Amino acid sequence: MKITIAAVGDIMLGRGVSSIPNKEFLDLVDPELLKLLAADVVTGNLECILGMKGAPSALSHSHFRADPERAGSLLRLFHVVSLANNHINDFGPEAIQDTIYILDHLGVKWVGIGRTKDEATQPVVIEASGRRIAIFGATTVSTLRVGDPYCASTPDGHLWRKITGYKDAGYVCLLHLHTGGGALPPPAPFVRHLMRDAIRAGCAVVLAHHPHDVQGYEKFNN
Repeated sequence: MKITIAAVGDIMLGRGVSSIPNKEFLDLVDPELLKLLAADVVTGNLECILGMKGAPSALSHSHFRADPERAGSLLRLFHVVSLANNHINDFGPEAIQDTIYILDHLGVKWVGIGRTKDEATQPVVIEASGRRIAIFGATTVSTLRVGDPYCASTPDGHLWRKITGYKDAGYVCLLHLHTGGGALPPPAPFVRHLMRDAIRAGCAVVLAHHPHDVQGYEKFNN
């Protein structure tokens, strides 16, 4: 049966968004855009932390956080968000833990980070129209380092093997890949190489984000 997927890139609820007073973030989104989020699976990349815990990290060049009270009604539209990006560590591990707690409280699943590499590469599974969909998250631009309380999933052999396992078990696999950068209309060669590796591993769709430009799309191996 047909599965409908609505996917967005970077969900930025900090920056200038948080400075708009007395508004729930859902009210700031064009109603016509919200109609496009009616799908079997709604997913995106959460490009900020939630809550006020933690302190600014010296590893981040900018620091983004959002008020969960104002963000909740918007985030509840999403089944799953990826946290594998360059801003999840803006305020350190305490803020990461709080963000996870808030997402769990909102009923929003998350992927892409974890206490261990295996946990970080674990997908969220959604059943829709009789199919099982496994959503993964990964990044090449995380500021999380070896030895930190949390680590981020990266596009490497460990992730590819896990994707292959789910594909072989009959799952439709989707990957959020936070990578690249700069105002490059086509993705850089190494980004396209990673996307093709993900398809070879068993992904049906690779959802790429991080550059602040629309990057186009490519069909590979049907």
